[in-house]
Amino acid sequence: MRDLLLKIKLNKKTAFNFILYIAFVAVYLYMVRFYDMGTEIARVRYYILFGITIIGFVSVLIINWGKIRQKGFKFFKERKFLLSIIVAIVFLGFSIYEANAIERSLNIRTYIQIGLFLLPTLYAFVAINLFSRDEIIKLMEITTILLIITYLTEDKHSIIQLLNIDNWLKIDIINSTSFTESHICARAGLILFLFFYYLYRVDKKKVYVVYSVITFILTLLCFKRLDIVFAILTIIFGRAYSFKKKVKPWTIVITTVAVVAITMLYLEFLNGNILKNIDVYHLTSGRSKILELWNKKGALSYGYGSSLLIIRRSIEMDLVQMYMELNWFALLSFVGVYVYISKENIYSYYIMLYILVNMLTASSLANTLAWVVQMIAIAVIATDTKKRLEEKNGSVIETNKENSQLG
Repeated sequence: MRDLLLKIKLNKKTAFNFILYIAFVAVYLYMVRFYDMGTEIARVRYYILFGITIIGFVSVLIINWGKIRQKGFKFFKERKFLLSIIVAIVFLGFSIYEANAIERSLNIRTYIQIGLFLLPTLYAFVAINLFSRDEIIKLMEITTILLIITYLTEDKHSIIQLLNIDNWLKIDIINSTSFTESHICARAGLILFLFFYYLYRVDKKKVYVVYSVITFILTLLCFKRLDIVFAILTIIFGRAYSFKKKVKPWTIVITTVAVVAITMLYLEFLNGNILKNIDVYHLTSGRSKILELWNKKGALSYGYGSSLLIIRRSIEMDLVQMYMELNWFALLSFVGVYVYISKENIYSYYIMLYILVNMLTASSLANTLAWVVQMIAIAVIATDTKKRLEEKNGSVIETNKENSQLG
């Protein structure tokens, strides 16, 4: 960690924001490691992310004010990330409607819940317009190191415990239990692996192989079935991925409609209305029981996030929650915008598919760090793709000019 920091040459204009990001990651990991996520003090992580997003945006304006005045809104890269604001407005509008329908007022939980997807997306927009590509890569390297340190401080994850053969013999793959499992480092570990794997494929630098291996091992240790599947699929089929191909418009439409439809069908499955011979409880790791608790309350909703207040716990299925607490249109707007955000490259689309599948079967939004990292990764891949396309088009234009001069 010390050697890495010594190698970093900070840009004086962005150094303060660079340090703020590291502070956010450090405080976030400390909070989720040592405090209950539902406590008031643990909410500090949201306020810090909000703060560094605002500070970062102001910094972008100050540093680039001349260019912004000249180019206007077109100066900003990845402007489509701002569509998340429209999703937030849709969610807030339907939340107000649901609350008014039963004569209730909105709880602060609604604003926090919306912020779980909005703030990471807006911060990624700020990051891609504030930091250089190299600076972002360094931030992801530091994030990886802090994540590993956190993992090793968790219960049963010390070096001594990891070297204990008896612990490894007790792992139950069928029932998905392992002493190596980590709720804190999962998701973020996989996204970092996907990010460094992308960098290796594009830049061909050995250092990215090292980080890819480290984050791949971390993903395996965290013992989340979906993460392991996506990590292994990436290794097996990675060389077949195109890092230059854009996603077709019809793919965005079909994916959006399919995810919404699958969410509705999955809810029917959870309620035992289809595929009745399957043990829903064990297949969903008990999430069907959580949904049952909410159903006993009449699936009452007075805004996004209200189920947490009603049954005193998360239902741990983000897409199902959006659909039940709001409606199909709110779910459609969320899925449509976020699939659209990933349209620049088939690999970023692949990352978004992981995000959506994870949101269908688990609680992804609660992992704020993973959301920050994944949105930054998608932003970097998108800008890389556009840059390569511009260079290619520029090369073609130069070639045509030379040919016309020769002619």
